[in-house]
Amino acid sequence: MPARHDVYCLALARVATAPARELREYILRDILNLALRNTDNHGRNTAILRSDTEIALSPIFDFAPMFLDPEGINRVSRWEDERPGSQPEWAAICEKLQYVLLDPTGTRTWLAALSNEVQKLPDIMHACRVEDEIIERLTSWIGAVADGLKSAEPRTIA
Repeated sequence: MPARHDVYCLALARVATAPARELREYILRDILNLALRNTDNHGRNTAILRSDTEIALSPIFDFAPMFLDPEGINRVSRWEDERPGSQPEWAAICEKLQYVLLDPTGTRTWLAALSNEVQKLPDIMHACRVEDEIIERLTSWIGAVADGLKSAEPRTIA
């Protein structure tokens, strides 16, 4: 069984030169995996580069819309409380990640703001000449991911 994202985040925070930055990048990559339905998101598809001055995530590699695979690959790595076929509970994840240097309120605000960027993915795919059929198959899913991110927004009590 693949490790959970929670475990990967803890390991990344222990070694990264700028843990908060790298954790946000890791989360962003998972959001893209969700939105574009790259379900083959296991730990071997993530790497860390070490230079003389920095330890950080490598550029993304082995990223593909695996929903097109006829064998139907399920999402490999999940968050601790994530259920198959549902969106991660981003607000709960933000609370859990405070142990690795991420402010929960700031992270929730950041995720909610990302929802607007995620909504733009179909337009970005059109501009990159992705096939219309793929864009059509992803558009409603992308909307669901954006809505899930928006639900992480901190609530203000009046």
